[in-house]
Formats: sequence, C-alpha cells, structure tokens
Amino acid sequence: MLKESSTSEFLFILRQNNLIMKKLFFFAGLITLLSCNKTEPTVKSINNNSDTTYSVVAQLTNLLSTNYVNEKWKANATASISNGHLELDITGADTQKLSINIYDFKPAMYQFGGSQFVSLNTNNTAVFKPKSSTTTFNEDWESLPHDTCIISSLDTVQKTVSGSFELSLDNGQSNTYHFRGNFNKVKYTGKVPVLTQSFICKVGNANRLSDSGLTAGPNYNNTAFDIYSDCKDQSELHLSMPIITDIGTYNITEQGPYTSYFIRAPSSSTFNMEYYGTSGTITITLHTLSCIQGSYKTTLAGLDDASYTKVIQGSFTVLY
Repeated sequence: MLKESSTSEFLFILRQNNLIMKKLFFFAGLITLLSCNKTEPTVKSINNNSDTTYSVVAQLTNLLSTNYVNEKWKANATASISNGHLELDITGADTQKLSINIYDFKPAMYQFGGSQFVSLNTNNTAVFKPKSSTTTFNEDWESLPHDTCIISSLDTVQKTVSGSFELSLDNGQSNTYHFRGNFNKVKYTGKVPVLTQSFICKVGNANRLSDSGLTAGPNYNNTAFDIYSDCKDQSELHLSMPIITDIGTYNITEQGPYTSYFIRAPSSSTFNMEYYGTSGTITITLHTLSCIQGSYKTTLAGLDDASYTKVIQGSFTVLY
C-alpha cells in the first residue's frame, strides 16, 4: 500500500508541473505577441544636426487644415546676391516652394512688414507656393509684423549663407501657413558688394568732393529719404526721394517726389545762392538696409532768378 501511494503522489506532482509549464509558455508567447504588435509613436523634430541631405529643414503648419500639422519639411535651396539683395529659393521634395527676399546681405536679423520704417524693412518679402497649386501665400506685413529672417553667417570665400526664419503667410482667404526652420550653408551666386562711402559733385566743369558731412536717412517727419552733403567750398547739395525707393532711374521735378536743391556759398559774396531742380534724373544702383548708392544729373534754376541755371552731376555711396 505504501508503494502504490507513493506512485500516485508522484504522478499528481508531475501533472501539476506540466500544467505550470503550459501556463508559463502561454504567458511567454502572449508577451512576445504583444511586443511584436506594439506601435511606437512618431516623433517629429526640426533638428537637422544629423540631416545632411537637405540644406533646409523646417516645421511647416497649415493652421486651417489637417495637412502639414507639425510636419518636418525638408527642402534644398539656392541663393543669389544681386544689387545688395539676398534671395533664397527653397524647394521641397514635393515641389513646394518658399522664396525669401531680403533687402540686404549682411549677418543680422531682418523683419517683415509692420508700420515701422527702418530703411526698407517693408520691402522684405516671402512667398510660398504649395504643391500642385497656383495659389500663392504672401507674408502679410499689415497683420503679422513680427516675422523674421536671421542671416547668421555669410562666408564670402566658400560663397555660402546660413541662418533661420519664422514666417506666417496667407492667401487673403483666411488660410495660413506657418514656417519655422533654418538653412545651412546654402551656396549663393553673385557678388557681395564692397562698399566705401564716397561722393562726387561736379558743378559745371568744377569738381567738388564731399567733406565728412555726407549723410542720408529719413527726413524729420519720416515722409522722404534725403541725401545731404557739404561740398568742400561749404556749398550744400540735397537730393530727396520717396522713403522706399527701389533700384531704378527716376525723374527729378520741381514738385517731387524726386527733387534736388543746391546752396552755393561763393567766396566773393556774403550771400548764398540757392537753386532748385527743374529737371534731371536720379539713378539708384544699390539700396539696402544700411547703404544707398547711385548717380544723378540735374538742372537747377536760381531760387530768386530762374535765369541763373546750373547743371550738377555726380555719384554717391552713402553708408548709414
């Protein structure tokens, strides 16, 4: 009887062990299955430290659409510097295109729009064209005055430019795209101008070069942009134009908006002779946030006697 009891007890323990092993195998298989089906969340980032395939990486958000919500937008860019202006043409892998035009080329922070004027700030532009669309989205300078583009470095040896931008662009129909990103070592074409302040004033056949009093900037009530120079015989020349004047040639008239004014201080007289421009042209070849360059030729008549006329011509490069 003792032997039979021991055998039954051994079989009972064996069955219990088999049952435990089956449960262990079941839970192990379940854990493996759950691990295989687990979905990792997608992490979207605008960090491009390890993304060397693209020169531009940005976070693109369409504020009124499910498209491009916190989307990492990869793009490549080309750049050009012409007449002192920097243009970036940024094209994404799906043919979306963002164009940024800055009215300067030096490392600095540039704003888009707003009512303030700091030498052509309102002429900085940005335009976006979505994929398969003829609609363009423009930087809205009236309602979004704080958008910026930062040029962080300009390598004139390797001819590359780097920086960052933050822009909101709309199509005028309550549809807006928002960009926040950076561009890295984008190759540029064109030439960076080397600027040295200078002024040439030729009255008739006589040359009058500037003293150190050459200045330029908005006038006292912010309605015009003035260039003012003391010539070496203490004569004065004033050229005036609209506060935002792009590259081009403009006619000088008596009533403006492009005007010339000359005060001559002859050594043989105690009275200054004043002349106002009746005709002529001003040609602007370069205008950035910190420089204006060009040439002029104007016919002036005496303020008290229009029969006294003079022709004045020359060129200027003013840093301000």
